[in-house]
Amino acid sequence: MSAIVKTVESSQPRPSGVINFNLGAAHKEMGREGGIEQATLYYQKAVELAKKAGDNEMLSNGGLCLAQCYVKMGRVDEAMDLHKSLCDDIGKESLDPSAILVFAEILEDHHENSHALEILEHHLDTIERSWGKREQCKAYDNIASLYNGKNDCAKSNIYCERHLSIAKEANSAESEDSALHRLGHNYGRMGEYGNAMEYLEQALVIEFERGDDRIVTTYCAMGDSTGRS
Repeated sequence: MSAIVKTVESSQPRPSGVINFNLGAAHKEMGREGGIEQATLYYQKAVELAKKAGDNEMLSNGGLCLAQCYVKMGRVDEAMDLHKSLCDDIGKESLDPSAILVFAEILEDHHENSHALEILEHHLDTIERSWGKREQCKAYDNIASLYNGKNDCAKSNIYCERHLSIAKEANSAESEDSALHRLGHNYGRMGEYGNAMEYLEQALVIEFERGDDRIVTTYCAMGDSTGRS
């Protein structure tokens, strides 16, 4: 590294951190061989400079992007440790909700469902208290899905109901339909076909209003519940 670059990093760590963050993002997106490894080096530097600058926003985004890279490289324990250190250093409230959601999704994509659930449940208090409605809906839907993967429909339904409540508050028909669908399928799996039909019928109303192609799937699920009741 040249003396000039070292001087810039020393005197102006924040812009240098931003440059490293953007370089990391570029290498990650290019998808070239070795790109993740190169992105990891840039994100590590961005985190180091963010700490030096006292830039919590960059530390949050850079740190969580670095954690995502660790997962993609199979270094899951390092990713989880990094997440913990970020929470300790700057507080859960300072971590970017969208980055947390992506981190959990990448864990799930790499079959680390227990870790994905651990991350989201660790943030439940901040999700409920300070996240926006869109991010809340996404988080509750993801948690419900992860409990489905554990065959725990009853626990999944708790988060489906939270998702449904927030979706109604946000007047988001698409998100409301998604929550109703999951509730209908969950109750069907639990053998509570009357409840399943109730939620699926509510979903059907929304789908007719929106002209949604999901109507066919809903009718199939309703037919299955009718046949078993």
